[in-house]
Formats: sequence, C-alpha cells, structure tokens
Amino acid sequence: MLPPDDCLGNIIGSDWSKQKWFESEEKRDVAFENMKIRHGYYRKTDSPTQIIEKISR
Repeated sequence: MLPPDDCLGNIIGSDWSKQKWFESEEKRDVAFENMKIRHGYYRKTDSPTQIIEKISR
C-alpha cells in the first residue's frame, strides 16, 4: 500500500493496495525480503515509499 501523503495516490487512488498469497510462510518470507531490495530500475534520485507488510489468513 501507499503512505497517506504519497503523490502516486493522486494517480492510482489513495486506497490502492495489492495482496499476493504464497504456498508457505517460507516462500512468503523470501518474497518479502526481495521486495524490500531497492531494484535497479529506480533512478538514483527516486525514493520508493510503498509499505510492505506480511499478512496471514
């Protein structure tokens, strides 16, 4: 999800969120760590502000 004051919310909506379910907690945890990495497609001046959280059913 996005922080409340994120300007991207003006484009995609302030209530945007996305969930993805995994077969196991272990696979979820690996994906979670990978999502926290600053990927190479960001410009050096970009500061990603997405909020990622682990959730369980």
